[in-house]
Amino acid sequence: PGGSAGGERGGGDSSATPFAKRGRQGGETAEEDDLLIKFCVPSTNVGSIIGKGGVTVNDIMRQSQTKVHVSKPSEVFPGTRERVCTILGNGRGMESILVGLHLILTKIRAEDSTHEFQFKLIMPAQGCGAVIGKRGANIRAIIDETGAELKMSDKNQMSQTAPFRLITIFGTVDQQIRTVALCVLRATEESEYLRSIRGFNGTSAEHSHADYMQPLPDSFRGPEQFMHGNFGGFPGQSSAFTTFGLSPHLSSPLPELPRVLASLTSTCTLLVPNECVGCLIGKGGSTISSVMAQTGTKIKVSEREKVSREDQRSITISGPEPMVIRAFQLFCNILLENERSIRR
Repeated sequence: PGGSAGGERGGGDSSATPFAKRGRQGGETAEEDDLLIKFCVPSTNVGSIIGKGGVTVNDIMRQSQTKVHVSKPSEVFPGTRERVCTILGNGRGMESILVGLHLILTKIRAEDSTHEFQFKLIMPAQGCGAVIGKRGANIRAIIDETGAELKMSDKNQMSQTAPFRLITIFGTVDQQIRTVALCVLRATEESEYLRSIRGFNGTSAEHSHADYMQPLPDSFRGPEQFMHGNFGGFPGQSSAFTTFGLSPHLSSPLPELPRVLASLTSTCTLLVPNECVGCLIGKGGSTISSVMAQTGTKIKVSEREKVSREDQRSITISGPEPMVIRAFQLFCNILLENERSIRR
């Protein structure tokens, strides 16, 4: 469940942080200009933050003297199933936020048995430009200072209604904390970071994935040359998009059993000419790994000896319906770009 509350306010001077030294932007008042950060949290890790009956989140807020809020299950970052966690400085500046973030990341890592959690800082598009800097100068300096690795989501994949990107930060918790501080510092100094991000708490899960997708060119003949399966039309998109007509959100099978949830998995199989498979897999599997990371789907490419037709191989995509559609679209875009490069 989503939740928020105020931590205890105490004494202390936040002027030791570099954030207090900068001037206020855009005439924002001290109350309006309170610092905050937002990041993505997979549903499987939300329990580590909230705890039973909210015990954990209340303890985090008490220790860090911040406010912590996790968006509702229906509010996710566009194009993902991940909820939005906000840490608000509560008038005590970035130091308190970083204490709260350290407690959260340490807790998640301790309880993440799959070791699949990745820390993704949400950043307004304009703020990303400030973090990158001229010719990448700022982001190189951040990497050199912290020792962390950073990956910025593609600006061309931004939602049409929520202009935010994700900065995935790899490293130890301490490296991640320092990187967050430097990224937010750059963004607040050189862009209207706070004004842009304050009101964002995710978008509707039901519309998130459709909003995140870009239509294919009308000249594209559509997926019927690659795809097998029982598909219907996808409302609001070209004929190249398909759906099983399944609900994209989790649903309770019986109202009497509110704790029992069911989700439906879709499968899409593409038949791709042998000469095109390489561009979909990428060097060392980089392309197919990127598609799986962006969509959360599982993708399997048939082995050459198991191909039913000599000149084709099958690519099977499975996962939540909106993400299968998204992965299919990404593959189609890759095939289109490959075809254009050959023609050049």
